[in-house]
Formats: sequence, C-alpha cells, structure tokens
Amino acid sequence: MVLERFANFLLTPKGKNLCFGLAFTAGAGVFSLKFFPNTFLLDQYRDVVRLYKHGLSVPLSDELKARFDKAVTLVGIGKEEQKLFKPFIVFGFDTFYAGTSYSKFGSIIGIPINFTYKDIDSIDRSLIKVKNESVPWGMDEATQLLESFLLSENAQIYAIAKEIKTADCAKLILDMLYQTMGVIGCYSLSNLLNTKLNLYTRPRAMRISHRYIMNNM
Repeated sequence: MVLERFANFLLTPKGKNLCFGLAFTAGAGVFSLKFFPNTFLLDQYRDVVRLYKHGLSVPLSDELKARFDKAVTLVGIGKEEQKLFKPFIVFGFDTFYAGTSYSKFGSIIGIPINFTYKDIDSIDRSLIKVKNESVPWGMDEATQLLESFLLSENAQIYAIAKEIKTADCAKLILDMLYQTMGVIGCYSLSNLLNTKLNLYTRPRAMRISHRYIMNNM
C-alpha cells in the first residue's frame, strides 16, 4: 500500500521534481567521487593505496627513483612539469596512477614493490597472498608465480612510462565528464521518452522495463 502510494506520487509534478533532484545529486556524487580523490584529496588518496611495512610507508629506493626519472624523460615531460609527477611504492603488484598534470595538484605514480626484486631469493614472500592465504612455496606453480614478479629494467621503465603518459593526458577529465553526464543524461533521456511516448499513462511494468533498458545501454 505504501509502495503504491509512493509510486503514484512519483507521477505527480512534485514526484518528477524529486526524481530530477535525485538524478542530479547522483551525478554530482559520481563527479565528486572521481574529482576530489584526484585533486584536493590526492595526498590522502596516496596514503590509502601506498604500501606499508611495520606501520611505516615503504620508501622509494634510489634505483627506482632513477628509473622513474628515466621514464619521465622518455615520455617527453618538460623539466618544469616533472615536479607534478610524484612516485611512491603502491600496495599490490600493479602500477598505479591518480591525479592529472592538468591540475595544480599534479599526479601520483605508484610503483609496485616487485620492481625492487632482482632475483627469486630477493622476493619478500610474506607480502604475497592468494585469496588471503599463504602460498605453498614447494609447488612448481609457486616458483612460476615468483618468476612472474621479476621484470627487466626496460619492462619496468615502460610500465612506469605508461602510467605517466596516462596521467599527462585528459583521460581523467573526460572520464569524470562522461560518467557524470551519463547519469544525468540517462535520466533526462528516459524522462523525455516517457513524456513523448506517453508512458506515464501506461502500465508501470512498461516504464520499469524502459528504464532498465536505458540503464543498460
């Protein structure tokens, strides 16, 4: 009964205004979730995703810093802009980036800890978990896993350069716009079709099916 009354309320002018307000709020929320961690909260974001050991952040070695500097140079970043890119050791075994060079806050480039490994014996196996469980290192597959963490210097520089180049383009800005406009645009287009096709007078199941199709386009 309550749901029926609420559904009927959504068909009234006030209900439609409420839906528009919720759609706008959702769009603003999507934008904020992408915008603030990559700008004003960039340092805090780095503190969340960086690698810690014994409660302290793992520092970047001089060797990795040299490779990072080489990657920045190979990508073609000017000396004045190089200060916008700040490397750090990221949690996990994948490279990472956040922020953009289009912002005064710059970008953070995450380098995984396995870039410090020189051979299998230098790998800190305590950091490696599979589904939060320790790996049985006596298996052949475990040895193959360890070998997969070892990358050549050129491969490391390439991986770092890829993240730098991505942070140096407009991808982040376009993603924010696309995702925000996607939420608001989906509602606006759905509302327009409901009005043009007079779906507000049709069975509710038809409108629900229509919105479902719109949300999955």
